[in-house]
Amino acid sequence: MKKIGKILIGIIVVIFIAVAAAFYFTAELPKTADKFFTATKNKNMELAYSYTSDGFKQVTSQEALKSFLQKNGFNQYKDASWSSRNITNNTGKLIGYILTDTGDQLPLMIDFIKSQDGWKIHALNKPPSGIQNNKQTAQMPTEQELISLINKTMASFARSVSQNNMQLLRDDSSSLFKKQVSLDEFNKAYQSFFKFEDKLLILDKFSPQFTQKALINEDGVLIIQGQYPTTPSALVFVSKYIYEGYGWKLLGLNVEIK
Repeated sequence: MKKIGKILIGIIVVIFIAVAAAFYFTAELPKTADKFFTATKNKNMELAYSYTSDGFKQVTSQEALKSFLQKNGFNQYKDASWSSRNITNNTGKLIGYILTDTGDQLPLMIDFIKSQDGWKIHALNKPPSGIQNNKQTAQMPTEQELISLINKTMASFARSVSQNNMQLLRDDSSSLFKKQVSLDEFNKAYQSFFKFEDKLLILDKFSPQFTQKALINEDGVLIIQGQYPTTPSALVFVSKYIYEGYGWKLLGLNVEIK
């Protein structure tokens, strides 16, 4: 019995160490969130905005952020409770709720990205109110939004190819994608298409056909698969997006001509 007791104590100690380590390595995420919401409550939007990433700023103005926070009651911040906190490479995530001065508990998910200045808020996601059949479906763009999204991506792709330089496509990508892949690497990845020069600009005259139902995977990545019915060969694509600020931004693009 004593031996079993020692084993159980050993297991409890290991679990405690693991939990303590997890909280230690993710401690900067809630600290950043607290500074952000405290600045918001103190009506210092310039300071609050400084805690957001470059990608966030590209798609969300300071005024738009202020409006979002006020509309949803986050400007009445009192405290926060995070049920989940994790870091993977240079990205992080907090899931929990914000407690307001009025006693409300507002559910929230915050995505972070690590920069030279520390952890920055990359996206704020508030679950929709009311009855939802499926959380993932509620976040899924409509078919028309999917079409607009892929058309925008392919227009940047075609124009970049016509210039023998993928700068336009990279500029339209998520800050996470740009952080991971340099312009030289973009050019090397797509240089086989440079031979088509401006011929791919014809994609503007076509509408994409989806070959698989778009989905949002467990990592929050939106995946769209389809083709453009060009002749004599179709252009097939698989594109991936992450939510930054208030919009979907490109995370990866695979293109083939078949």
